[in-house]
Amino acid sequence: MRAALYCYFGNIKLHNQQAVPKSGALMLLPNHQNALLDALLIAINSNRKPYFLTRSDVFSNTLFRSLFHFFRMLPVYRMRDGRGTLNKNEAIFQRCTELLSKGEAVVIFPEANHNLVRRVRPLSKGFTRILFQTIEQNHDLEILLMPVGMNYYRAAAFPDLASVYYGKPFPLSAFYDPDDLRNSIIRIKGAVSDQLKTLTTHIEEEEAYEQIVTYLKNRGVKFQDPGIANQAARDLALKDLKTEPVKQTHPKTPLNILFYLLNFPMVIPWLWIKRNHIPEREFTSTFRFAYALLVYPLFYLLAFLFLGSEIGYAPALVCVALHFGANQLYIKSIQL
Repeated sequence: MRAALYCYFGNIKLHNQQAVPKSGALMLLPNHQNALLDALLIAINSNRKPYFLTRSDVFSNTLFRSLFHFFRMLPVYRMRDGRGTLNKNEAIFQRCTELLSKGEAVVIFPEANHNLVRRVRPLSKGFTRILFQTIEQNHDLEILLMPVGMNYYRAAAFPDLASVYYGKPFPLSAFYDPDDLRNSIIRIKGAVSDQLKTLTTHIEEEEAYEQIVTYLKNRGVKFQDPGIANQAARDLALKDLKTEPVKQTHPKTPLNILFYLLNFPMVIPWLWIKRNHIPEREFTSTFRFAYALLVYPLFYLLAFLFLGSEIGYAPALVCVALHFGANQLYIKSIQL
């Protein structure tokens, strides 16, 4: 999975990874933009083997359910899944309590949904319920909370750049008062939200949001570096947006054209899947990554066997390597 992700992205930048505690009860709290890819990037780069709370509807398929359990993903049920399913969360929350009590790491997306908007959204209090339940059952347990910023240059497009910014871990005990749970929730959510707004791009303005994002893109701001992106947004005078075009296109380049020519047998089915079977735009990259992960190894194996029988296996290996190398050249060129 690590190799596949580093092949899929032009670059994956890690910041403050060394601050992730290597042991002990830990709750990682990332913002949520890019569906399953958010979870996978943390899974391979957190120095831990965390468990993840994941929306329950992705567990509907038997094959996927087994795969998600293998990746330590636990289903969490929402109102849209049916009021009757909410009772199932009790068992899931208790499972999280048991994991934290054993010193495991648990990843919860506190925004409670994903969205491509470059803004930290209001946090749900669901993760605090798990924390309070754990402390009530283990009074001496110290739980560390660590906000994580997920950043993408253009999350629904390809190729893309990603960065994972780990924040500063802080102890739950500093914000928890068993005699004042309401204000404890407010303090914890505020501490997490404040850090997230520095670990990912946070554009507060809603009315001028599209114009601001376009303005920053047109000036080459790299959104995978939240410090630079947030400073550029703060320095922006709204009067500069009056003549700014709302839409920005990515011009075709020779490498882009070469990529589609070399990969059209795989691209055409993908375009059909993208148009007909992706339920939400936020899932685009997840489906694209999964499609590539399944299709390209099979394509390269069949190409190697077919060419090997025609021209010999050594030349066939060279052809497959050149095709893979050309694709990687195109993917990595995005950071140039």
